Amino acid sequence: MGTDLLKTLNPTDAHEGAGGDNADLADAVSRLASGVAHDFNNLLTIINGYSDMALEGLPAADPLRASVAEILAAGLRATAIAGQLLAVSGRQRMNLTVLDLNAVVAACGGPARLELSPAACPVLADAGQLAQLVHNLVGHFGGPVAVTTSHTELAAVPFARLTVTGTSHGVAPELLPRIFEPYVCGGLELAVVAGVARQLGGRATAECGPDAGLTFVVEIPRGGLTPRPS
Repeated sequence: MGTDLLKTLNPTDAHEGAGGDNADLADAVSRLASGVAHDFNNLLTIINGYSDMALEGLPAADPLRASVAEILAAGLRATAIAGQLLAVSGRQRMNLTVLDLNAVVAACGGPARLELSPAACPVLADAGQLAQLVHNLVGHFGGPVAVTTSHTELAAVPFARLTVTGTSHGVAPELLPRIFEPYVCGGLELAVVAGVARQLGGRATAECGPDAGLTFVVEIPRGGLTPRPS
């Protein structure tokens, strides 16, 4: 349901590809990212586990404690990156529940100026991943940010819409079509946004406005619709 609806809504989306070859390439990259992340996690489980055991077994005054602690800290950071790769691939394991997008935005919107829909915006999503999506969009901007929620219909299907607007920093117009690709504008944060939205059967888009303004729009089917299979 989610994949077919996404293609209907935006058949030329950069993440789905403008043609069959691009779509096949995007799917191959998605599977590669997912496979690397899973293999990486398996190795990190061993590294982090033995580092933790070694740290616990060393006396408090042992000079090796600092080195082992650095190894463990690096392993935990790498685990977080592996989690981001899974999000980018759109193949995460999801604990789906019906959430009010308004409540999620209010909880993690930070200092942003909020304009929430008077009516609830129920979506079927994973609480942690939806919160990460909002956090990544708000955190992309270094200055004032406006966040709104609203309702819309796409292809006769009800959607909840999240809009985040702020001032961009160094986003050239020619990079806009690729803004959700990894490391095009920063790290993996915007790629995670696109991956989560895609897995939920929705989409993420971006557009430039006047005075270096940049607007992100995420549209997710309202609660109860089937997300993209993981």
